[in-house]
Amino acid sequence: MHTPADYLKQSRQLSEAGLLREALTPLHVGLGLFPQSPELWYEKYRLLKRLGSNEAYAALVECRRVGPTYLPALQAYYEELLRQNRIREAYQVLEEVLKHDPENPRWWLHKGFWALYFGQQDEAEAAIQRASELPHQTPEVLYYQALFLARLGQTAEAAALLERCLQLNPDILSEVAEEPLLQSLVPALAK
Repeated sequence: MHTPADYLKQSRQLSEAGLLREALTPLHVGLGLFPQSPELWYEKYRLLKRLGSNEAYAALVECRRVGPTYLPALQAYYEELLRQNRIREAYQVLEEVLKHDPENPRWWLHKGFWALYFGQQDEAEAAIQRASELPHQTPEVLYYQALFLARLGQTAEAAALLERCLQLNPDILSEVAEEPLLQSLVPALAK
């Protein structure tokens, strides 16, 4: 007897071989047998998205229906809502993401950004603080922390984070150069 993992494996093998359309077949068979598998629905969403299909979003919605707490689908749904400019809904989904992935600083930075966007300064600062306390401080995370701190007027802290960020990934300098708030904080860009 096959399991959802078997169909997922077959699909991924075909996908890795560049056979994206063919990779849908094991997913369709698997979903016929296991329609409540969020993993299969999510993989179908990913494949359809890579193929540029309009059906991708419907597969993601179905994945959320059968697995409302399935983290990859929550994250993808949040990003889809942002692409559709449905900011308030995305912010609500982000709260769900944080419940299931509270140790990821990226999501806390997103929360800080949107809290700032909605005028919730205290909540933004708390989210940024939480992000800074977590491990996994990637250059992306440090960059956005610096940007938020600069927006809050905490330029000394922002400059220190940017310095760490640029040590880890000097390529981010081009992004910093495009951000007026951060340009003056990096000696190489200061005029």
